[in-house]
Amino acid sequence: MMWWILAVVVVIALPLVLWYRADAADRALKLARERELALKQEQNQKLKEIIFRKHGEAGVSNTPYGDIMCADGVYLPRLWESGFATSMDGRWLRISGYGQASPYLVDRKKRCTWTLSAEEASALEEIHWRLPRWSGETVSVGAMHNEAQAPMTEGQFAAWLASNVANSAMPMAALRDLWVPWDAMPAQKEEVPPDIPLPPSGGRLVGVQRYWPESLRTERQPLELFTKPQWQLLFDGQPQPWVVATDLPFSWREDGNALAMYAYSVAQGNRQQRVALAVWESERGWQKWAEQQPPDRKPWELSPAPEELGQPAFRWMKDRLLQRVRIDIPVLQRFRHGSHIEYRTDEVLVPAGHQEDGRLELRPAPITSLLWERQLQHPDRWLARSEPVAGKSLTWTLELPASATSGERAAYRLRWGEVVIPGLWELEHVIVQRTWAVLLRYLQNDGQDGKEGEAQVCIWDGKELLPLDLPWPVARITPTPSARAPKSLRVRVLAMIGVMKESDADLRKPTWRWYQEPFTWERLEKTEYTPLYEVRDIVPDNQGVWRLLPSWRTIAATQHPCADGDYFWAGDVKDELWWFGGMRQYTPEQPQDDALVPRCHGISVTRSGAVLCGTGPAAYPNPNGDGWLLLEPPERPAYGGVTTWTLYWLQPQRRLVRNLIIQAAMPLIEGWDNQGIYWREDVPHAAPAEEGQPEAPAQRPLTQTIDPTLWQRAEVQDLKQGPYGLWLRKEDMLFAEAIRKHRDWPWEALIK
Repeated sequence: MMWWILAVVVVIALPLVLWYRADAADRALKLARERELALKQEQNQKLKEIIFRKHGEAGVSNTPYGDIMCADGVYLPRLWESGFATSMDGRWLRISGYGQASPYLVDRKKRCTWTLSAEEASALEEIHWRLPRWSGETVSVGAMHNEAQAPMTEGQFAAWLASNVANSAMPMAALRDLWVPWDAMPAQKEEVPPDIPLPPSGGRLVGVQRYWPESLRTERQPLELFTKPQWQLLFDGQPQPWVVATDLPFSWREDGNALAMYAYSVAQGNRQQRVALAVWESERGWQKWAEQQPPDRKPWELSPAPEELGQPAFRWMKDRLLQRVRIDIPVLQRFRHGSHIEYRTDEVLVPAGHQEDGRLELRPAPITSLLWERQLQHPDRWLARSEPVAGKSLTWTLELPASATSGERAAYRLRWGEVVIPGLWELEHVIVQRTWAVLLRYLQNDGQDGKEGEAQVCIWDGKELLPLDLPWPVARITPTPSARAPKSLRVRVLAMIGVMKESDADLRKPTWRWYQEPFTWERLEKTEYTPLYEVRDIVPDNQGVWRLLPSWRTIAATQHPCADGDYFWAGDVKDELWWFGGMRQYTPEQPQDDALVPRCHGISVTRSGAVLCGTGPAAYPNPNGDGWLLLEPPERPAYGGVTTWTLYWLQPQRRLVRNLIIQAAMPLIEGWDNQGIYWREDVPHAAPAEEGQPEAPAQRPLTQTIDPTLWQRAEVQDLKQGPYGLWLRKEDMLFAEAIRKHRDWPWEALIK
């Protein structure tokens, strides 16, 4: 009986088991297909990614520019961040013109482009949302539109292009794993491999081979690899993990068993990092120093120094390497005042002095270099040497790395020969004529924990450490060029004279119109505040005692409208004049770019307390001692274009100011007497004549006269008595406090 029941159960259960197994297999297969489909969709979606990579900013509005790198390898160089639009699924990119280039349309699916006119680009913009989809669908999910509003098919869009766009499609060019527009193809040149110095003792074959990364899609500037070939180092035909920086020094030790060079690591991508110091030794193999200095929050940079006469970039001392590096050149955004410092490692022209009419004389900024002593047995040690001062070098040894200090700035111990200079110091310094070293003391916790009365800037002359008392903290020090002597005695300091909110910094206005507060470290710690910098000079006198120079220079002649810097007109005048705070109309990186642009928005102050805001540097004293003639430039003056200038007669004794309007391009005041005011147009220097052609004779413009009777019909404004004994126009009263806060008054007794 039992066997019969068991047989029935088997007959009934067996089909159920077989069905369940088949169903489980189907479900597993279905699940695997769904996962595969999801993975493909995810991969397809990633391939549609579009990434804009910012390279910088340009123009008055600081518009971001860069390139586009798509996940599928479509690469579009040179475009504005706001200059492109993409379709909903990323297939189409509509690019506006960059520079002189024409707009164009990109089809990533078919990898082709169309060059467009302005009218064609406008017509395309109207139907941009109707462009064919990557998937080919012609109906958007959930959309409620008729056929005239639906996405186009491939055929419909081809017909639209034929009717509305003159240029045919151009296929994109393949560059390894990139696709670029046909007109962006780099001019490829198969350059001859560079000559690599061979080891002195021979025995090792050294060469290079053309380097290509595994993918160009991760490179910062991928097209440069075609125009500027990269070369990978070879030892005996074997590739080494370095791409050689062929424009920087390459040095073998005398025995040929050690090599020092600058290179990019192959492992990390040679365009994704800064150049590193790479050292090879037969015993230890490769070592590298990826940074030219220890981590430091200090806003500065050290860079490799090129080979110079008498100053090799590398010097071997058995198992030690002396590496010469150069300290960068800080450039203030507004030349003398500003809230932003740029750091330049290339040659830059800086002020070296003034001509008689106040215009700048520019010279290349001197370079301060130092030597890192790289100990191959202890690569983590940081030790630096200076150029000789008073017969010996200064030596810095890292004591506190930035991570161990509360202010995140590196601190060093300092020696001169065998003499220990007490305290902690920063690495930045300036050597002046091998006689003095200008040093920066390390102030713990950004100066908040410094000892009472401890000077930040000190002078070492080989005998004693001399503190220099300054009224504000110093961010940077830098050597200055001389306009006439081979070397200058002056050292330029970038002082932090105040703090301000970043939102209050307006490059279109002078700094005395920015709302600023006295400098304190507590205020600077607030995230919204930034330092306000001022450039000042220190110099030794005839006895070798260093002192701070005034922010102004003393003059005795009228200044050109393009004169730079504050000045004090003293001497044979009845009421001395001080002009300060003027700015350049534009703020380019290089000062020579606008050497012929007038300075504006300055403040003119007489010894008697009369003030006029918004003036330029050009001034002339009244022949009878009745005030000053002051010139205010227009908003956008330039040589060759006649514009409106305002001529002021400031009369402190009468407590009033008169003004006239003159039409001129660049007026120069030549004189003033009872017969009138004499002025003429200035003309820029003519361009040098071509070789073999005679130079055009210089033509001096005629002198013009302003009749003195015109002052009787001039607009007159009264000067009102303001705070601190100043006399100002009504509209200038707002700036009385800013004028009072200026530290460097020529007359100490006038403002109390």
